[in-house]
Amino acid sequence: MVFEDILDRVARDKSSGAAATYDYVIACLLKGIENGPGPSSKDWSEFALSLFDLRPTMAPIFHLANGILMMTENEPPNVARFRTTLLEMQVKEKSATKKLAENAAGCLTGNSFLTISSSSSVLASLLELSRRRSIGVTVMESRPGGEGVEAARYLSQNGIDVSLVKDAMVFEAAFECDAGLCGADWIGPDGVVNKVGTYSMAMACREAGIGCHVLATWSKCVPFSNNERMYGERMEDGFRWREQIFEKVPMAKLDWCINEEGLLPSSQLIDKIQAIRLAKAWKGTVSRP
Repeated sequence: MVFEDILDRVARDKSSGAAATYDYVIACLLKGIENGPGPSSKDWSEFALSLFDLRPTMAPIFHLANGILMMTENEPPNVARFRTTLLEMQVKEKSATKKLAENAAGCLTGNSFLTISSSSSVLASLLELSRRRSIGVTVMESRPGGEGVEAARYLSQNGIDVSLVKDAMVFEAAFECDAGLCGADWIGPDGVVNKVGTYSMAMACREAGIGCHVLATWSKCVPFSNNERMYGERMEDGFRWREQIFEKVPMAKLDWCINEEGLLPSSQLIDKIQAIRLAKAWKGTVSRP
């Protein structure tokens, strides 16, 4: 098995997002299962924990690691069983965004939407919605990375009427929209981790009297908190500059979650998240709030 090679590649690759990392790891594991002898339960367990340790802020990687750990709990590793489970996880993840987009298009009302950054789930949902009726989208610039500019360009190229606004204009922009839509990098029992500015968007939607909904696949939901530091500091011109890329938005500030399973109010989503089973091997590594 190529556990060491996978971990080395993941450790060196700092640019790939959660989806690409997830796809790469599963593809390598499936290839390893086909071409090599079956590793022991201890080998699988150590690999899973090491993988998550390398990417502790990537929610889908937690689900992959947790799935591997649970497979090793009750019986010795079985190559056929492992292969079937990994294939099921791969297919489920690949189809999740499409199902989410269909669910979103079926339940979202209105014709004008506000969003931030460049969430694949939000973009897919807006494209699906645009196939069913004419819509307009206002996109926050999304500093410091400016991902909203790319999202706006992508939506415009696909025939959607798009307005791009500075982040500071979000409160004014919300009054011109029917709902706010955001993605998520991580959804835990205590809130949604997403691009900085999402909290402001949620509060702007509340001020405008419209809903703010999170569109994210189930793989972004994790039964413990993401407590990673979400800002950086640097010294420049004699000043200490603080720059934030991500932030945590309390679930109570959001209205609905739409994923591949359907539409849930935020309170019910928390209940489902807290019911996620954690493998025994996580004891002492992660803990529920």
